[in-house]
Amino acid sequence: MSFTRSLALITVTTIVLAPGIHGQDNGIRIRIAVTQNSYDALSGVPFMVSLIQEGAVVQQAEQTYNNGLTFRLGPGIYEVRLEGAGAVTEVKRGITVTDGNWTDLIGGPMRAGEGLRIVEYATGGFTREEMAARIASLEAALSRVQEALDRLTAAHERAEPPGT
Repeated sequence: MSFTRSLALITVTTIVLAPGIHGQDNGIRIRIAVTQNSYDALSGVPFMVSLIQEGAVVQQAEQTYNNGLTFRLGPGIYEVRLEGAGAVTEVKRGITVTDGNWTDLIGGPMRAGEGLRIVEYATGGFTREEMAARIASLEAALSRVQEALDRLTAAHERAEPPGT
């Protein structure tokens, strides 16, 4: 990857949408990315980004690769749809916005081609902190199971073979 492309990956331009919604300090920030093997095909393609809640488009904007969009939104669960000419349409479902928090999201990475790719975020409406606590609890339980398995394996290896 060239220095210019590397620099382009770091630079993010932000556009603030919905100026009529003042005082909300929550929403979704999206940076549109493309896969490396799709860069030449998609680097100049404008992508339509739609924010959908309960089946209705609540906000929509167009942006190109490696640029950012900021959508000020009320708390809720949203669907983000990204589509552009020559790109596989991507839909991310279950994106949660909580009061007073911003949700950062990578739009894509977009791929050259046709079709639809759906990514489900099954959070059940939990906040990121609640999901992080649940994941930490599962990781701790997995660690305990692994320790028990290691003890059983060691005990089995120390055991004398039958009939000796």
